[in-house]
Amino acid sequence: MPKSRLAFALVRVGDSDTEIAEAVDYLRGAGYYVLARSIPKRTAYRRASHAGRSLTETPFDSLNQRADKLAQSIMNKLHKR
Repeated sequence: MPKSRLAFALVRVGDSDTEIAEAVDYLRGAGYYVLARSIPKRTAYRRASHAGRSLTETPFDSLNQRADKLAQSIMNKLHKR
């Protein structure tokens, strides 16, 4: 499969912006597309998932918006194909 058809989502990442940026730089340097935004490791995401809800259905607007931006990034990538 060509790299142009792949996309990486950084999920369950830590809080270090430096480490996230390093991961993004590494993947992009290897020729991969990296989706906008990352999903941090948060209890609210796990609880939503365990309850059968999506990542945009936590009790926290900021986390929901972050997950929504990642979902929109996926749609944008698919639309470009």
